[in-house]
Amino acid sequence: MAPPDFQPAEWPMEKFRAAYRQYQQEGGSQKIAVMLSLGAFSPVHMGHVEMLHQAKDRLKRAGFAVLGGWLALDPDQNIKVARRLGGSFRAHCAELALESEPLFSVSTCGLDARASHSPMQIIVQLQHALAMELGCEKVALPSKLMVFGVCGGDGAQRVAGLRAAMTKEPVGLCMVEQEGEDMILEKPLRFIFVADPCKGKINQLSTATVWTAIEGGDLAYVSQVLPPKVARLCLAPTDKELDAFPVDLDKLLPRIPDSDWPAEKLMAKLSNFQEDKTLALLVLSAALGPSHKGHLDMLEKARIRLQERGFHVIGQWLSPWNDSMAQQDASANGVECLSTDFRLRCAELTAAGEELTMVSRWESSQTGKLSMHQVAVNCRETLLKLFPGSLRDKRLCIFHVCGSDRESKYKSSEAGVHKDHVGVVVIPQDEEEMILEKPSSLMFVAEPAQEQAVHSKDLRKAISDGNTAVATKAMAPAAARFVLAPTSEELEQMQADFKKLGVKPFVAADVAAAKDSLQRTFVQKLGPENQVSAHELLKLLGALDPSVSEDDLQSLLRATQKTGPYGEQVKVGDFIDWVFSSWKA
Repeated sequence: MAPPDFQPAEWPMEKFRAAYRQYQQEGGSQKIAVMLSLGAFSPVHMGHVEMLHQAKDRLKRAGFAVLGGWLALDPDQNIKVARRLGGSFRAHCAELALESEPLFSVSTCGLDARASHSPMQIIVQLQHALAMELGCEKVALPSKLMVFGVCGGDGAQRVAGLRAAMTKEPVGLCMVEQEGEDMILEKPLRFIFVADPCKGKINQLSTATVWTAIEGGDLAYVSQVLPPKVARLCLAPTDKELDAFPVDLDKLLPRIPDSDWPAEKLMAKLSNFQEDKTLALLVLSAALGPSHKGHLDMLEKARIRLQERGFHVIGQWLSPWNDSMAQQDASANGVECLSTDFRLRCAELTAAGEELTMVSRWESSQTGKLSMHQVAVNCRETLLKLFPGSLRDKRLCIFHVCGSDRESKYKSSEAGVHKDHVGVVVIPQDEEEMILEKPSSLMFVAEPAQEQAVHSKDLRKAISDGNTAVATKAMAPAAARFVLAPTSEELEQMQADFKKLGVKPFVAADVAAAKDSLQRTFVQKLGPENQVSAHELLKLLGALDPSVSEDDLQSLLRATQKTGPYGEQVKVGDFIDWVFSSWKA
């Protein structure tokens, strides 16, 4: 007789049915085995799925025909509230994880928090569901198949309860060894088997380590240890999914912590790295007064060279010097030293539109002269502490990027640092320079700098001379806007720096001329109607200044008068008039 709370619909049989049909067609004579893994699965991860595979392989070697397996969710009451996920969400994740698995399904029979189900009670429910599927009584089931509980060796309490019941019910047990556990002995005559451990990082995986990575913002690790479709749901949910599971998805969204070495772009790149390559991080440490496209070009050339040599570059930083080091550089070049805040702001705007480039504040916050080795070690130690799941046990090298004018200084002051996995990529200043690589010392030479590249000293002169054409071409768009056309607020906040650069506030005549020039340019490009879609206008504004947030762009668009049957077009002339009238106000 079935238990009073037995619900056949809670035990999907489609996959078992297909496997059983094939078993019959092939004239199978082996004893049939099905598997059951109990747990909160909060959330389901690759370890849960791989345990089923390892148990299936062990039972096959023991002579069974494995025709099915279920993840059975429990009420999740033993997990702290901050990590507790809703039952329907956990079931949905488990179904996504097993969607492409030919034998494994999800049961929700244990989700009711009002009822307490022991492991044996859930197994009895599965036995009734199987008996109903096979058209026989439960008492006749042992002649047809055996149910095996599957768990890691750390599930000792559940295992103890199951073992006690095994003397009354024809059930078996397959435990999957995990790292750090005591040796577990098989007892084949009692149908107790031990499967091989899961491979690689999966063997070290637990729900606790997944939550530690989520709460620590280790995006790359989370994306690697969750089943692909579950990772997509948690990291890039659709609007429909956000509406369906707002609380659960908010808990699972990794939030990358603030750090002196920002890592948002690194996490995105690290999610797709190749295991067989050595990881590399690039640091361009300089005065950066101000930063410009030449610095970005140096990083790009260094990245290309390292990837040619088999490295996988996952992140790169502009690292402005501290005040004392920047002052020495400014004095050597005969210019006034820009403040740390100004140099950082300009560097951040320079990096804003780049896929890999970020800005580190650590070096600028220190005192005294720092070696390249000190900077590199701080970078590595900071990231390893923040993201142990992604970076622990990885081959990771830190490379400084510098011009050939600093090569000799690097050789003399940083000898032997390659032993600590710190290297350098030299960018020759012209094609005539002959510099030899020393791969054993992690010293590589990239392609020469661009001939038309403007150096910081030349950029400073162009800015002070009012040569905006040269300065604009040399700088990233957002940085050029900040340096050459600062807002009144920016001028007030960093008045001393703009004075050192020779940047003056706009006067009414300059504004009028700029407005007329902009109007003419758009008319030439768009024709007399001078209209563009709101979407294209947003793309243009984002490209001109990648530092502007999406919220600010949307606010700007909402305040703009639109035309067309669905309000999808913007008259650029009206938009420019509105922007400049707002500036006057």
